Amino acid sequence: MKKNYLKSVVTFLLLILFVSVIAGQEKDFSLAKVGKKVYGVYIFFGCEPANPYTYVKTIEVKINWSGTYYESFEKIIEKAKKQESNFNGIIFQTHDLKKADLIRFDELESSRGGFSYGSKVSFIEDGQVFAGEVVELESSKGAATVKFKNVFNEDDIKKMDYNKLTPITIDIFQEKQIEIEKLSEKYKFQIGDKVSWISSNILGQNKKQLTGEIIRIDDKSHKASVKYVNSDNKETISNVSYLDLTKSK
Repeated sequence: MKKNYLKSVVTFLLLILFVSVIAGQEKDFSLAKVGKKVYGVYIFFGCEPANPYTYVKTIEVKINWSGTYYESFEKIIEKAKKQESNFNGIIFQTHDLKKADLIRFDELESSRGGFSYGSKVSFIEDGQVFAGEVVELESSKGAATVKFKNVFNEDDIKKMDYNKLTPITIDIFQEKQIEIEKLSEKYKFQIGDKVSWISSNILGQNKKQLTGEIIRIDDKSHKASVKYVNSDNKETISNVSYLDLTKSK
């Protein structure tokens, strides 16, 4: 009797174990793996990330969805990085894609190449020293994305190799910000300003200095339409980059 009882108990336990194994092997067809990763940022559509994260902020997505989806994501993240640096995931909760939640996976590695998120760095471009803040790290390519103020004192981002970045203190960072703000005054123009610039042909030859008057400005493309008299004594209008213009005294 006792043996039969023990046999029944063992059989029952084995049955429970068998059912548990089968249940554990049942596939969850609601799971998915996110394959999109742009600028080190994970993209999610109408789904909730499986790993724990911290909500950062909600942004409005204002772009023209032209070109490939990857190019569109690049534009979205580029604009978002100028507003908020501390995120590595973005969730599109609605189908109209007009809003998105920026999130942060805190368990992701936050230090690479001797730099970490928020590190203040300097780099040289076109002979000018810029100071910025690391907003993304990439271990596979050995590069960091840096947010900085460009020569027009506008927020900009750039991907840089680690070996081109130099760590700086917060004091030096602030000093460089002031320098860039002063430098940007050179490139602020108004209609009616008298300016000069160096012109050359396509091959870069026959350089000559021209002078004229600004009749239109485009702060988005950083170009000005300048009216001047050419070598044939005819009134001409040319579009010239702000960087090439010098205000006449």
